[in-house]
Amino acid sequence: MRLGTGRTGRERPRGAPGLASRVRASVWPAALAVGVVSVLGVAALGVRTQRMASEAWDRLLDENVAALVDAERLATASELGLRLARDAATDGEPATIRALGRNQAEIADLLGRAAARARSPEERDRVAALAEDHALLWRLGERAAAERLGGQPAALVARRLQASAGPVRRRIDEGVSALVRAHEQDLARARQAVAAGERRGLLALAGAAAVAVALAVLLGVWLRRSLGALRRSEARFRATFEHAGVGMAHVSPDGHWLRLNRRYRELLGCEREDLRAATVLDLTHPDDRAAEAQRSARLLAGEIDGYAAEERLLRRDGGTQWVNVTCAVVRDGAGRARYLVRSAEDVSARRRVEEELRGAVRARDEFLQVASHELRTPLATLRLQVESLRAALARGRAEPARAVARADAALRQTARLDALLDALIEVSRSRRGAVALQRERLDLAEVARRALRRSLDPASHHGIELHLRSRSVPAWADRARLEQALGHLLSNALRHGAGRPVEIRVEAEGALGRIVVVDHGAGVDPADAERIFGRFERATSWRHHGGLGLGLFLARRIAEAHGGTVRLERADGDGTAFVLEVPRELSREDLADRGAGEPSGGDQPGQAH
Repeated sequence: MRLGTGRTGRERPRGAPGLASRVRASVWPAALAVGVVSVLGVAALGVRTQRMASEAWDRLLDENVAALVDAERLATASELGLRLARDAATDGEPATIRALGRNQAEIADLLGRAAARARSPEERDRVAALAEDHALLWRLGERAAAERLGGQPAALVARRLQASAGPVRRRIDEGVSALVRAHEQDLARARQAVAAGERRGLLALAGAAAVAVALAVLLGVWLRRSLGALRRSEARFRATFEHAGVGMAHVSPDGHWLRLNRRYRELLGCEREDLRAATVLDLTHPDDRAAEAQRSARLLAGEIDGYAAEERLLRRDGGTQWVNVTCAVVRDGAGRARYLVRSAEDVSARRRVEEELRGAVRARDEFLQVASHELRTPLATLRLQVESLRAALARGRAEPARAVARADAALRQTARLDALLDALIEVSRSRRGAVALQRERLDLAEVARRALRRSLDPASHHGIELHLRSRSVPAWADRARLEQALGHLLSNALRHGAGRPVEIRVEAEGALGRIVVVDHGAGVDPADAERIFGRFERATSWRHHGGLGLGLFLARRIAEAHGGTVRLERADGDGTAFVLEVPRELSREDLADRGAGEPSGGDQPGQAH
């Protein structure tokens, strides 16, 4: 059976494949494999070309940036050297001469590095010319110094030095500028070479795409994603570095600042100042410099991988800043240190809290000591009186008068213990909120008389006279709380009044009612005028005067709950005057709280009646 007619005119049996089919069947897989391998090879070549170009760019960038930095430092050091040479020739100060020596050493170091970095004969010639000009400049400075020592006027020597050094200085500036231009040209050529390499890589990828479009597209997408991820990663790194909540910086192995983020500059107080000429040790507190230098040396020597320590920074405004510093070193492939990564975290708040906690512990220990003393004293007296009374009763010789006297003494000590415990309870309540008040209409003069009567026994025990000068001053207040506050002020006056009379005055001043307690003791240092109103505070040591240091604190708390205050005034002559002030009329908030109990116009405090 014929399947068809061809040029040969021969028949081909059904199902017997021809040679062309067999060839196509065997060639296409091979061609496809070759195409795939070619695409992968060319793509790999393109990627490798780009990677090599990128690495070469990084190396050239690091070298040329370092060279540019050294060139700028050389220009600065040269200008400083001329100024120091002129100053040394004119005034001959030892400090100036030492600074000139350091300057010459720095210039020699920079020239040495520039000579080692030179690649072409022209660049080596430029560096050699700069070295000769600097040597000439130093010789001119030495000659000027010799002329000055020979007795020539300083002004004349300075003018001669300026005139002879001016051309040399201009040649140095031109040489440095030429070095900078050469490095910039090297950088531009390197950029062009990198761009050419990148273009070759892209052409290779395009050629591979011509062989296998699908593979090229996929590879291009992958490359674009990779480059985009790299750029995003770099952008994230830069944003993280600049906006980190802690200070971050890059430091050269010789200790100079390379780059600082915003937070580190805030810690140093130099947000816009150029710190490249400064070193880490320059901005470290003198007491911390030795330890910082030792740690850095061990890190660079490879003895440790990193370190963390708390130290003080010197701020540009003259202050100090406590920080927690961590430092690590970044090395190149040969293990040489490229730069150090430093981070600094502000720990001033934590150190203040630690100091406050230590102060609180000291205050707690002192309070426990004072409280035990204050509680033990009345307990010992109470026990002595009770034992004496018991002994007298046991012998059957207890005279009623003496028994009553001892019982009264025991009651006084019991009252003293009760007052101490009340003070501690009031302090505990004050920590939980405001002081609760039961306001009523009262006369401040009557409050003063009641408080004075309660203080008569301790006053007579100390041999102190109490004098009251008062007038009727109506007010809306809590009677018991005011008597308590006034009692604290009177107790304070009896302890510190040096045995002299204590005066109590009741008076009105505008919308305020005032109760003034005046003693004639040693007085209070003005620096302590506010501190003594703190919890457990006192103007003198508890060993000189008793008490828990709570009276003035509680008195002010009570006055503030009324909308007033307690403050310290200087008394006429010696001593102090504590003034308790409370409003005579109810505030709008208090009137609203009283609701139906709001006083009528005729009952308002402060009106004459």
